[in-house]
Amino acid sequence: MGAQLKVPSAGNWLRNVDFTFNQRQSFFILLNWLGYVILLGSIVNYLWIIYPPQLLNPQWELQTINRLVDHAWFLLIAVVLIFLPTRSYIRRIELSVLKGLRWGILLMAILFILMLPLGLINAQRIDQTQQRQLELQQQAQLERLSNLERTIRDEGISQQQLEQLQQQFAQDELAVTEEQVKTVILEGIQQERENLREQVQQARQEQVEQLVRRTLRTEIGGLLIGVFLIRLWFRTNWVKTLTYLLYYS
Repeated sequence: MGAQLKVPSAGNWLRNVDFTFNQRQSFFILLNWLGYVILLGSIVNYLWIIYPPQLLNPQWELQTINRLVDHAWFLLIAVVLIFLPTRSYIRRIELSVLKGLRWGILLMAILFILMLPLGLINAQRIDQTQQRQLELQQQAQLERLSNLERTIRDEGISQQQLEQLQQQFAQDELAVTEEQVKTVILEGIQQERENLREQVQQARQEQVEQLVRRTLRTEIGGLLIGVFLIRLWFRTNWVKTLTYLLYYS
């Protein structure tokens, strides 16, 4: 006969209802099964993140590491639920699963820790790439302004083009003669050159700040996850003890 729930009599509704150990255990075992469900979902999610792989692409690698860290919290919840000691007995097949999962936890901890230097290397490569792109864009813009300035000084430009350039670089300036118009345009080009340098410097600063925040967040998260998984691996030593008692005692 299964354990019966002790229900108070109809005349005493304020009395506590007692649950037996088996009833509590049958409910808490659902937490272990919930852990397995979350674990399977996390594995599918991880496969979706890393597929298709784009190795040697620093942008993809850093983004993938960031997403792996962001989605690792469900994985941590899953393994904690799986190893909760809610069982009064354990089947041999589940013990084998827990044994393999325990070493999988250690492997994941090592991978998360190894991702830390990889993330820093990719961040450095991305920073260098962004810097080169900004330098190329700045160089192209400065070359365009220099060519335009050279054309104006060499008098190889028509009156109509001068008027268009005046509207572009010195719309608020007053100029009557052609020489005055050229002088105003050249001053506007010089100001445009200064503005370009300031814009590039500001864009560069924003890129560095965003990359540092993104990398720092990923590095701290990966370190915490790796340390926690190692700690969990030590705390699940009871699986090793049960395996030894099962096969060698």
